[in-house]
Amino acid sequence: MYDLLHYADMVADRVRVDAYARAIAQVVRPGDVVVDVGAGTGILSLLACRAGAARVHAIESNPSLDVAREIARANGMADRIEFHHALSTAVTLSVPADVMVSDLRGVLPLHGRHIHTLVDARRRLLRPGGRLVPARDVIKVVPVTAPDLHARMVEPWLVDYGFDLRAGLRHVAGAFRRHRVPPDQWLSEPAEWVTLDYDVVERVDFEANLTFRVARAGKFHGYCLWFDATLCTGVGYSTSPAGRAMTYRCGYLSLPEEVPVATSDRLELVLSAHQVRDGYLWSWATRVLDAGGETRRTYRQSELQFLPLGRPGT
Repeated sequence: MYDLLHYADMVADRVRVDAYARAIAQVVRPGDVVVDVGAGTGILSLLACRAGAARVHAIESNPSLDVAREIARANGMADRIEFHHALSTAVTLSVPADVMVSDLRGVLPLHGRHIHTLVDARRRLLRPGGRLVPARDVIKVVPVTAPDLHARMVEPWLVDYGFDLRAGLRHVAGAFRRHRVPPDQWLSEPAEWVTLDYDVVERVDFEANLTFRVARAGKFHGYCLWFDATLCTGVGYSTSPAGRAMTYRCGYLSLPEEVPVATSDRLELVLSAHQVRDGYLWSWATRVLDAGGETRRTYRQSELQFLPLGRPGT
Protein backbone atom coordinates (compact mmCIF):
# COMPACT_ATOMS: atom_id res chain seq x y z
CA MET A 1 0.00 0.00 0.00
CA TYR A 2 1.29 3.46 -0.88
CA ASP A 3 2.14 5.89 1.91
CA LEU A 4 2.22 9.69 1.75
CA LEU A 5 5.88 9.70 0.70
CA HIS A 6 4.96 7.66 -2.39
CA TYR A 7 2.13 10.06 -3.16
CA ALA A 8 4.49 12.99 -2.63
CA ASP A 9 6.79 11.54 -5.30
CA MET A 10 3.85 11.32 -7.70
CA VAL A 11 2.75 14.91 -7.02
CA ALA A 12 6.34 16.14 -7.43
CA ASP A 13 6.63 14.51 -10.86
CA ARG A 14 5.97 17.58 -13.02
CA VAL A 15 6.12 15.62 -16.28
CA ARG A 16 3.26 13.42 -15.07
CA VAL A 17 1.12 16.09 -13.42
CA ASP A 18 1.55 18.70 -16.18
CA ALA A 19 0.58 16.12 -18.81
CA TYR A 20 -2.52 15.12 -16.85
CA ALA A 21 -3.40 18.80 -16.36
CA ARG A 22 -3.30 19.42 -20.12
CA ALA A 23 -5.25 16.24 -20.90
CA ILE A 24 -7.97 16.85 -18.31
CA ALA A 25 -8.37 20.46 -19.45
CA GLN A 26 -8.87 19.15 -22.99
CA VAL A 27 -11.18 16.23 -22.20
CA VAL A 28 -13.37 17.45 -19.31
CA ARG A 29 -16.20 19.80 -20.32
CA PRO A 30 -18.12 22.22 -18.09
CA GLY A 31 -20.87 20.34 -16.26
CA ASP A 32 -19.33 16.89 -16.68
CA VAL A 33 -19.50 14.17 -14.07
CA VAL A 34 -16.01 12.72 -13.56
CA VAL A 35 -14.92 9.56 -11.76
CA ASP A 36 -11.33 9.48 -10.46
CA VAL A 37 -10.38 5.82 -9.97
CA GLY A 38 -7.54 5.46 -7.48
CA ALA A 39 -7.66 9.12 -6.48
CA GLY A 40 -4.79 9.01 -3.98
CA THR A 41 -4.39 12.49 -2.50
CA GLY A 42 -6.76 13.93 -5.08
CA ILE A 43 -4.65 15.88 -7.59
CA LEU A 44 -6.57 14.55 -10.61
CA SER A 45 -9.89 15.34 -8.92
CA LEU A 46 -8.76 18.92 -8.37
CA LEU A 47 -7.71 19.21 -12.01
CA ALA A 48 -11.13 17.93 -13.08
CA CYS A 49 -12.85 20.55 -10.95
CA ARG A 50 -10.62 23.26 -12.38
CA ALA A 51 -11.58 22.08 -15.89
CA GLY A 52 -15.26 22.65 -15.07
CA ALA A 53 -16.57 19.33 -13.76
CA ALA A 54 -19.85 19.73 -11.91
CA ARG A 55 -19.27 16.58 -9.87
CA VAL A 56 -16.21 14.43 -9.23
CA HIS A 57 -16.33 11.01 -7.60
CA ALA A 58 -12.92 10.40 -5.99
CA ILE A 59 -12.54 6.69 -5.29
CA GLU A 60 -9.64 5.46 -3.14
CA SER A 61 -9.25 2.57 -0.70
CA ASN A 62 -6.04 3.99 0.81
CA PRO A 63 -6.23 6.17 3.98
CA SER A 64 -4.65 8.91 1.84
CA LEU A 65 -8.23 9.83 0.96
CA ASP A 66 -8.41 11.73 4.26
CA VAL A 67 -5.61 13.98 2.98
CA ALA A 68 -7.47 14.38 -0.31
CA ARG A 69 -10.49 15.66 1.65
CA GLU A 70 -8.34 18.21 3.48
CA ILE A 71 -6.75 19.39 0.25
CA ALA A 72 -10.16 19.73 -1.43
CA ARG A 73 -11.44 21.86 1.48
CA ALA A 74 -8.30 24.02 1.40
CA ASN A 75 -8.91 24.72 -2.30
CA GLY A 76 -12.65 25.40 -2.04
CA MET A 77 -13.61 22.31 -4.05
CA ALA A 78 -15.00 20.00 -1.36
CA ASP A 79 -18.58 20.76 -2.39
CA ARG A 80 -17.98 19.32 -5.88
CA ILE A 81 -16.01 16.21 -4.89
CA GLU A 82 -17.71 13.16 -3.40
CA PHE A 83 -15.19 10.89 -1.68
CA HIS A 84 -15.62 7.10 -1.71
CA HIS A 85 -13.30 5.28 0.70
CA ALA A 86 -13.54 1.90 -1.03
CA LEU A 87 -12.32 -0.18 -3.91
CA SER A 88 -13.89 1.01 -7.15
CA THR A 89 -15.34 -2.48 -7.68
CA ALA A 90 -17.53 -1.86 -4.60
CA VAL A 91 -18.77 1.58 -5.72
CA THR A 92 -21.91 2.34 -7.70
CA LEU A 93 -22.95 5.73 -9.05
CA SER A 94 -26.52 7.00 -9.42
CA VAL A 95 -25.46 8.85 -12.58
CA PRO A 96 -22.74 7.33 -14.81
CA ALA A 97 -19.69 9.49 -15.34
CA ASP A 98 -18.92 11.38 -18.56
CA VAL A 99 -15.18 11.05 -17.99
CA MET A 100 -13.01 8.53 -16.14
CA VAL A 101 -9.51 9.55 -15.05
CA SER A 102 -6.97 7.28 -13.40
CA ASP A 103 -3.31 6.56 -12.82
CA LEU A 104 -3.05 3.10 -11.31
CA ARG A 105 0.23 2.17 -12.92
CA GLY A 106 3.42 1.10 -11.23
CA VAL A 107 6.74 0.72 -13.04
CA LEU A 108 4.57 -0.53 -15.93
CA PRO A 109 0.82 -0.39 -16.61
CA LEU A 110 0.65 -4.13 -15.84
CA HIS A 111 0.60 -3.46 -12.14
CA GLY A 112 -1.53 -5.03 -9.43
CA ARG A 113 -5.14 -5.30 -10.61
CA HIS A 114 -4.89 -2.14 -12.74
CA ILE A 115 -6.40 -3.59 -15.93
CA HIS A 116 -9.15 -5.51 -14.12
CA THR A 117 -10.06 -2.37 -12.16
CA LEU A 118 -10.26 -0.13 -15.23
CA VAL A 119 -12.28 -2.64 -17.24
CA ASP A 120 -14.79 -2.96 -14.39
CA ALA A 121 -15.01 0.82 -13.89
CA ARG A 122 -15.40 1.45 -17.61
CA ARG A 123 -18.30 -1.00 -17.80
CA ARG A 124 -20.17 0.10 -14.69
CA LEU A 125 -19.19 3.68 -13.81
CA LEU A 126 -18.71 5.32 -17.21
CA ARG A 127 -21.58 6.11 -19.54
CA PRO A 128 -21.53 4.57 -23.05
CA GLY A 129 -19.32 6.75 -25.21
CA GLY A 130 -17.66 8.29 -22.17
CA ARG A 131 -14.09 9.56 -22.31
CA LEU A 132 -11.04 8.05 -20.61
CA VAL A 133 -7.78 9.60 -19.43
CA PRO A 134 -5.41 7.90 -20.15
CA ALA A 135 -6.49 6.66 -23.56
CA ARG A 136 -3.64 4.27 -24.32
CA ASP A 137 -0.31 2.89 -23.06
CA VAL A 138 2.33 1.17 -25.21
CA ILE A 139 4.87 -1.02 -23.40
CA LYS A 140 8.28 -1.09 -25.09
CA VAL A 141 11.27 -3.41 -24.71
CA VAL A 142 14.93 -3.19 -25.71
CA PRO A 143 17.86 -5.59 -25.14
CA VAL A 144 20.67 -3.93 -23.21
CA THR A 145 24.12 -4.25 -21.78
CA ALA A 146 24.03 -3.56 -18.03
CA PRO A 147 27.38 -4.64 -16.57
CA ASP A 148 27.02 -2.85 -13.23
CA LEU A 149 23.62 -4.37 -12.48
CA HIS A 150 24.77 -7.77 -13.74
CA ALA A 151 27.79 -7.62 -11.41
CA ARG A 152 25.59 -6.78 -8.41
CA MET A 153 23.40 -9.75 -9.28
CA VAL A 154 26.18 -12.27 -9.89
CA GLU A 155 29.19 -11.38 -7.75
CA PRO A 156 27.69 -12.03 -4.27
CA TRP A 157 27.15 -15.69 -5.24
CA LEU A 158 30.74 -16.09 -6.40
CA VAL A 159 32.46 -14.80 -3.25
CA ASP A 160 34.83 -17.40 -1.86
CA TYR A 161 33.90 -18.17 1.74
CA GLY A 162 34.86 -21.79 1.28
CA PHE A 163 31.30 -22.63 0.19
CA ASP A 164 29.55 -23.02 -3.16
CA LEU A 165 26.85 -20.34 -3.24
CA ARG A 166 26.06 -20.48 -6.95
CA ALA A 167 22.54 -21.86 -6.46
CA GLY A 168 21.53 -18.29 -5.64
CA LEU A 169 22.26 -17.23 -9.22
CA ARG A 170 19.38 -19.25 -10.62
CA HIS A 171 16.92 -17.47 -8.37
CA VAL A 172 18.07 -13.87 -8.68
CA ALA A 173 18.05 -14.16 -12.47
CA GLY A 174 14.26 -14.53 -12.28
CA ALA A 175 13.58 -11.18 -10.64
CA PHE A 176 11.67 -8.27 -12.17
CA ARG A 177 13.78 -5.27 -11.16
CA ARG A 178 13.47 -1.51 -11.32
CA HIS A 179 16.36 -0.16 -13.34
CA ARG A 180 16.89 2.57 -15.96
CA VAL A 181 19.29 1.64 -18.74
CA PRO A 182 20.33 4.67 -20.83
CA PRO A 183 20.29 4.58 -24.66
CA ASP A 184 24.06 4.30 -24.95
CA GLN A 185 23.67 0.81 -23.44
CA TRP A 186 20.91 -0.35 -25.82
CA LEU A 187 21.97 -3.13 -28.18
CA SER A 188 19.23 -2.54 -30.77
CA GLU A 189 16.22 -0.40 -31.53
CA PRO A 190 13.33 -0.81 -29.03
CA ALA A 191 10.21 -2.73 -30.02
CA GLU A 192 6.55 -2.39 -29.04
CA TRP A 193 5.43 -5.36 -26.97
CA VAL A 194 1.84 -4.58 -25.93
CA THR A 195 -0.60 -1.75 -26.66
CA LEU A 196 -3.28 -1.17 -24.01
CA ASP A 197 -6.22 0.70 -25.54
CA TYR A 198 -8.33 1.50 -22.49
CA ASP A 199 -11.49 2.07 -24.54
CA VAL A 200 -11.60 -1.58 -25.54
CA VAL A 201 -9.12 -3.64 -23.50
CA GLU A 202 -10.71 -6.66 -21.82
CA ARG A 203 -7.98 -9.22 -21.21
CA VAL A 204 -5.52 -9.05 -18.34
CA ASP A 205 -2.91 -11.58 -19.57
CA PHE A 206 -0.46 -10.69 -22.34
CA GLU A 207 2.14 -12.48 -24.46
CA ALA A 208 3.96 -11.55 -27.66
CA ASN A 209 7.04 -12.56 -29.66
CA LEU A 210 9.67 -9.95 -30.51
CA THR A 211 12.77 -10.06 -32.69
CA PHE A 212 15.71 -7.67 -32.34
CA ARG A 213 18.63 -7.19 -34.73
CA VAL A 214 21.77 -6.32 -32.77
CA ALA A 215 22.98 -2.88 -33.89
CA ARG A 216 26.08 -2.65 -31.72
CA ALA A 217 28.39 -5.37 -30.44
CA GLY A 218 28.63 -5.83 -26.71
CA LYS A 219 27.72 -7.94 -23.71
CA PHE A 220 24.01 -8.81 -23.57
CA HIS A 221 22.67 -8.84 -20.01
CA GLY A 222 18.89 -8.39 -20.20
CA TYR A 223 15.97 -6.20 -21.24
CA CYS A 224 14.78 -2.74 -20.24
CA LEU A 225 11.02 -2.03 -20.31
CA TRP A 226 9.01 1.20 -20.12
CA PHE A 227 5.76 2.66 -21.41
CA ASP A 228 4.65 5.51 -23.64
CA ALA A 229 1.37 7.02 -22.44
CA THR A 230 -1.23 8.79 -24.57
CA LEU A 231 -3.54 10.63 -22.17
CA CYS A 232 -5.64 12.18 -24.94
CA THR A 233 -5.10 13.38 -28.50
CA GLY A 234 -1.77 15.18 -28.65
CA VAL A 235 -0.96 14.83 -24.93
CA GLY A 236 1.23 12.17 -23.35
CA TYR A 237 4.61 11.30 -21.95
CA SER A 238 7.16 8.50 -22.01
CA THR A 239 8.95 6.79 -19.13
CA SER A 240 11.77 5.83 -21.53
CA PRO A 241 15.27 6.12 -20.08
CA ALA A 242 16.03 8.26 -23.13
CA GLY A 243 14.01 11.03 -21.48
CA ARG A 244 13.63 12.70 -18.11
CA ALA A 245 13.48 10.41 -15.07
CA MET A 246 9.95 10.00 -13.73
CA THR A 247 8.40 8.52 -10.61
CA TYR A 248 7.46 5.35 -12.55
CA ARG A 249 11.09 4.40 -13.32
CA CYS A 250 11.70 1.42 -15.70
CA GLY A 251 11.57 -2.35 -15.52
CA TYR A 252 14.46 -4.76 -16.07
CA LEU A 253 14.51 -8.48 -16.86
CA SER A 254 17.92 -10.16 -16.71
CA LEU A 255 19.60 -13.09 -18.36
CA PRO A 256 21.19 -15.72 -16.09
CA GLU A 257 24.61 -15.00 -17.60
CA GLU A 258 26.49 -12.50 -19.74
CA VAL A 259 26.28 -13.20 -23.50
CA PRO A 260 28.64 -11.57 -26.04
CA VAL A 261 26.75 -10.48 -29.15
CA ALA A 262 27.96 -9.15 -32.50
CA THR A 263 26.41 -6.73 -34.96
CA SER A 264 23.65 -8.43 -36.99
CA ASP A 265 23.12 -11.20 -34.43
CA ARG A 266 19.42 -11.79 -33.84
CA LEU A 267 17.69 -11.92 -30.47
CA GLU A 268 14.28 -13.57 -30.20
CA LEU A 269 12.15 -12.90 -27.14
CA VAL A 270 8.86 -14.44 -26.02
CA LEU A 271 7.61 -12.20 -23.22
CA SER A 272 4.50 -12.90 -21.17
CA ALA A 273 2.78 -11.41 -18.15
CA HIS A 274 -0.06 -13.25 -16.41
CA GLN A 275 -2.28 -11.93 -13.64
CA VAL A 276 -1.81 -13.94 -10.45
CA ARG A 277 -4.00 -12.75 -7.59
CA ASP A 278 -3.05 -9.10 -7.03
CA GLY A 279 0.08 -9.01 -9.17
CA TYR A 280 1.71 -10.18 -12.37
CA LEU A 281 3.92 -13.17 -13.01
CA TRP A 282 6.50 -12.42 -15.71
CA SER A 283 8.11 -15.04 -17.95
CA TRP A 284 10.65 -14.51 -20.73
CA ALA A 285 12.30 -16.91 -23.16
CA THR A 286 15.34 -15.78 -25.15
CA ARG A 287 17.07 -17.23 -28.18
CA VAL A 288 20.38 -15.77 -29.37
CA LEU A 289 21.15 -16.47 -33.04
CA ASP A 290 24.19 -15.50 -35.08
CA ALA A 291 23.97 -13.63 -38.39
CA GLY A 292 23.67 -16.96 -40.23
CA GLY A 293 20.66 -18.03 -38.16
CA GLU A 294 22.43 -20.60 -35.98
CA THR A 295 21.22 -20.74 -32.38
CA ARG A 296 23.98 -19.89 -29.91
CA ARG A 297 22.12 -19.68 -26.58
CA THR A 298 18.60 -20.33 -25.31
CA TYR A 299 17.10 -19.38 -21.95
CA ARG A 300 13.70 -19.86 -20.33
CA GLN A 301 13.12 -17.69 -17.27
CA SER A 302 10.28 -16.79 -14.96
CA GLU A 303 9.63 -15.00 -11.72
CA LEU A 304 8.83 -18.45 -10.36
CA GLN A 305 12.62 -18.81 -10.10
CA PHE A 306 12.59 -15.88 -7.67
CA LEU A 307 9.87 -17.25 -5.37
CA PRO A 308 12.27 -18.40 -2.63
CA LEU A 309 13.23 -14.73 -2.18
CA GLY A 310 9.97 -12.90 -2.88
CA ARG A 311 6.59 -13.12 -4.54
CA PRO A 312 5.21 -12.43 -8.03
CA GLY A 313 4.62 -8.77 -8.71
CA THR A 314 7.20 -7.36 -6.29
